[in-house]
Amino acid sequence: RNGADWDIYAQHVLSSGSVDLAWPVNGRAVCTAAHDQTRPTIVSDGAGGAIVTWPDFRSNVSWDIYAQHVLASGSVDPIWPANQVPVCTATSEQSWPDIVSDGAGGAIITWQDWRSLNNYDIYVQRVSATGVPQWTNDGVAICSTPYDQLYPLLVSDGAGGAIVVWSGNSGSNWDVYAQRVNASGLPQWSPCVTLCAAGYDQDSPDAVSDGSGGAVVVWVDFRSNTNWDIYAQRVTPAGMTLWATNGVAVCTDLSDQQYTTLTTDGAGGAIIRWKDF
Repeated sequence: RNGADWDIYAQHVLSSGSVDLAWPVNGRAVCTAAHDQTRPTIVSDGAGGAIVTWPDFRSNVSWDIYAQHVLASGSVDPIWPANQVPVCTATSEQSWPDIVSDGAGGAIITWQDWRSLNNYDIYVQRVSATGVPQWTNDGVAICSTPYDQLYPLLVSDGAGGAIVVWSGNSGSNWDVYAQRVNASGLPQWSPCVTLCAAGYDQDSPDAVSDGSGGAVVVWVDFRSNTNWDIYAQRVTPAGMTLWATNGVAVCTDLSDQQYTTLTTDGAGGAIIRWKDF
């Protein structure tokens, strides 16, 4: 709306379908820093407000990750820095953030990170309810193996930590991996868990809590070497996969199935949606 670059705004819609009159008309400005702020993701703060995170180009050199807290009243939290919390401002590009609640009024944020200048790695950071980063400066490395690791997403583990899921390049094709980080920022599985390493590519994972501290993960899968299908796997808090090796076939019908999302079924499983050709 400023006619020069992209900013971040938020608005509260009531259960009646009306916009909350306590919030500014056309939304609360979450970040209007110089240059572009894009692709925000959001999570509840547990008290009627929300924590928002996004890739930020305010440095005019590279993309970083920032976050801000908006109160239920529609005001920006005065306890948090006025210029937002720098979640990660490491060298080079940080992008594609995802966010979940930490269960204590703060949030856990993950992103893909080019600081090595060789390939994308996966990092994660926890921001407290008062807007203070809690773990290693610029984030904890979840996966920094050779080749690119991309498109991370988070599922709460229900104990102040989270399960991180991503698509990783093994050197020959793309597979799906996961790692759990606890409330102190310590990775719990050594090494990370391979959810699927079937032939050819597995990509675009999505995940939901299984209600028991683990996760159900879904992805698109080219193991047939003919078309994209849908597969899924469940992983426990201890890092054990519960279903078939390399995942359960959700749909292997003719032509392509892509663009999955899912939601919990409330009984440890999930209901999965996809676009089908």
